[in-house]
Amino acid sequence: KARQGAGQLFLSSDRARLVEEARAVLSTLGSVTFCGAVGASRAMDYAVVDLFFVNLLSFLSNKAALEREGVDVKQLVVEMKKRLDTVPAVLEAYDARLSDRSEDSYNANTTVSLSTARSYWASRVPYHEARGIPTHLTQLFLDLIDEAAGGKDGPHLGADITRLQEVVRYGSPAQSSGEPAAKKSRR
Repeated sequence: KARQGAGQLFLSSDRARLVEEARAVLSTLGSVTFCGAVGASRAMDYAVVDLFFVNLLSFLSNKAALEREGVDVKQLVVEMKKRLDTVPAVLEAYDARLSDRSEDSYNANTTVSLSTARSYWASRVPYHEARGIPTHLTQLFLDLIDEAAGGKDGPHLGADITRLQEVVRYGSPAQSSGEPAAKKSRR
């Protein structure tokens, strides 16, 4: 993509002025985004590239069912684009919720409960198993949800789906005191 001028460059520097001075030359490779201090470009790159891998994994996981049921991939892509277009606004809305890790916050104004998310993923298992379709992605999501909920029938099933951050962001599903797991374990 860079050879065609269609790449994405995420740059970090403690001297933003240098990035701005080089922007015209760098732009020949594609879009240029100054992310902030050193390290910010790596975090940005991970987050953006992860979107590709998560979407590819989803597509691959569903490909057997799509083929089996005769779904036209062109039609699928049109429908996927409609959903993907909503992602930035949804992520911004969830981001606003993430700073308060109290149980009261996770239980207030629930968008999607862990219970609802669990039911959604668990409902796939019989369909997939009956057709010999692997359930790796489904099981991954069920495991993450169960860990965030405090178990399959855990005490946090009514919590908002943002409680998943306790597992994937902080690694501390049992508690949500607002401190990262590393600080909790030292006490």
